Amino acid sequence: MQTHSYQIGGMLRLLQISRIIGFIVLAFYSLMWLLGSLGSLGALLMPADMLEEILLDSGAYAGDLAQVMEIMPIMATLIVLLTTLQVAFIMNLVSKGQLLKRNAKFLRTYETMLIVLLVGLLIFDFMLIFLMGPTIILRSLLITVAIVAAAAGFLLYAVRSVRVRTYMGSDEYIKRSIFTRNVTPPTPAVPDAQPSQHF
Repeated sequence: MQTHSYQIGGMLRLLQISRIIGFIVLAFYSLMWLLGSLGSLGALLMPADMLEEILLDSGAYAGDLAQVMEIMPIMATLIVLLTTLQVAFIMNLVSKGQLLKRNAKFLRTYETMLIVLLVGLLIFDFMLIFLMGPTIILRSLLITVAIVAAAAGFLLYAVRSVRVRTYMGSDEYIKRSIFTRNVTPPTPAVPDAQPSQHF
């Protein structure tokens, strides 16, 4: 099936700009995350006796060691959350790039991102139980559902949108989908033989 020769404009231009901003944010976030988490991650992975020896050698008191041991679960929980968000953010950028290139895998990549986001946030939610008790779980789960549901909005748009279907030129991206492969694709906005359109 012949694909459309779309001009860059409207939604496509917004998509390109958002990708550029996303890469800048990702670079800054990754640098801060790397600098801030290397020490924390090293402390988490270090055997307790070795950590105690390092702290005592540096002149730390037993009380300091107890404080460090107390915040380790908090550090681990934050690492799970921040890593989940970073991986999901990267996969979102990859999916946008695939869409711009009319790569039929873009929807599958986005759905994989949703799975990673859901699993990571659920792990974070249940780690919170050990930190703050079971009373936090309902509120935390509601936030998780809201975040994933908001992210899933683009999935529904991509599957139902006539503009996306017309831009892609075929329904191959729906056939490759994880969750929506059996959805009836929308009818293209214009016949395939028509000239370029804006997305």
